[in-house]
Amino acid sequence: MLQLIVIVLAVILIFWGLRAWRAARLIAVRNLRLAARLGGVSLALVGLIMLSLAWMPLGWIAPLGASTETRLVTVCRSAKRAHAARRPSAP
Repeated sequence: MLQLIVIVLAVILIFWGLRAWRAARLIAVRNLRLAARLGGVSLALVGLIMLSLAWMPLGWIAPLGASTETRLVTVCRSAKRAHAARRPSAP
């Protein structure tokens, strides 16, 4: 049952990442568009890594978990940069 939940969550993350990547082409500002694309690709990669965990040997789970954590940090940083770019700068 837990394996099924992980697979469903992985598929949702892949779908969400691909949707965010495709929606990035509608953003006019170049930096925000790049941040949205990076976030979409990172979410899709996290979903693919989670999907692969269902069939990986136990010894591979720790390195893949570290890779997933790195991708999530990348998503958070790109979201922070995109938010900072939207704020007006001080005069």
